[in-house]
Amino acid sequence: MASIHRKKRSPYWQAYWRDERGHPHCRSTKQKTRREAQRIADAWELTAKRRRSAQHVRSVFAEVYRDVYGSELPSTTFREHASKWLNEKRIEASTASLRSYNTTVNHFLAHLGERADQDITTISREEIIVWRSSLAGRLFHVTTNRHIKTLRSIFKSAKRDGLILENPVDAVASVASSQTDRETGRRPFSLSEI
Repeated sequence: MASIHRKKRSPYWQAYWRDERGHPHCRSTKQKTRREAQRIADAWELTAKRRRSAQHVRSVFAEVYRDVYGSELPSTTFREHASKWLNEKRIEASTASLRSYNTTVNHFLAHLGERADQDITTISREEIIVWRSSLAGRLFHVTTNRHIKTLRSIFKSAKRDGLILENPVDAVASVASSQTDRETGRRPFSLSEI
């Protein structure tokens, strides 16, 4: 059973539990009441011992969040968040940048299909890598990297807003010069051409 303990100088309770392999874990619950801290510790232990899916973990924490804070856990779909992000960019970016951002969002929405209307937390690094690879196969590497950079910014704002814990695009590297670049023989201007 999970246990809790409070250090002398901290107002918050610490949770202690073991996972399914018996490894111990300790984390602050960020709770000042013993009852709420114990509830969080029990949820962490239950999740760790059962190795549930990400969706199950989210539902457990949504229930704890609702009990503790009296409101729903913030969540949104990728489509909703991207639309909100684009609206914010309307006053921050130039017209050309907005066109570029819209293109990136539309490419990624097309890649996600129906998954664009599921919770943004379900989008994985692997899905983004598949999207990046499909872009790299038909676009110049500079364009592909610009799309990755824009998507990284969208997920960064989701992390800032507390909608996701980790930015999945942070773990996605840029692409080097692609096969498309080499086949077209794209080169910089020479001094005489300049």
